[in-house]
Amino acid sequence: MENISDDVMTRLLERVVKHKEEHTKDPHLLARLSLLIDSYIEQLRQRGTLTSEQFVKLASCIPKEQRTSYDSLLLALDDILKSEKSTEMSSTEKEELLNQIDFSRVHEQTIAACKNNKLIPQHLITEAALALCAKLRVQLEVTETRL
Repeated sequence: MENISDDVMTRLLERVVKHKEEHTKDPHLLARLSLLIDSYIEQLRQRGTLTSEQFVKLASCIPKEQRTSYDSLLLALDDILKSEKSTEMSSTEKEELLNQIDFSRVHEQTIAACKNNKLIPQHLITEAALALCAKLRVQLEVTETRL
């Protein structure tokens, strides 16, 4: 999903926000919408035009519990926090950004890519790593019982 026009995304987001009160529960719709939003965030990130305000608005469109992965969001957040403008952010603004991420749903490569960003609290990186360890342990136990 490359080159999503800003106009199309703006109209889509307006409709999403309008219908957000209906609490859409269709997992297939939410998964597709999540993919579209994540693709658009990545597009803005690659252009170098993603702002913290856009990030919060886009990331919060999908309920946290409906997302299966936060990798692309965390990588985008990592870029935002590394930008020079992040030094001007208040701790409340940084916390709002960090609250968009469920660190227990991040994969190994993303943890490795973000571990040296001093603006992401190390306890969150540790939380992500421990959640990954727990998932791997469960997968190992399931595999062992099948053998």
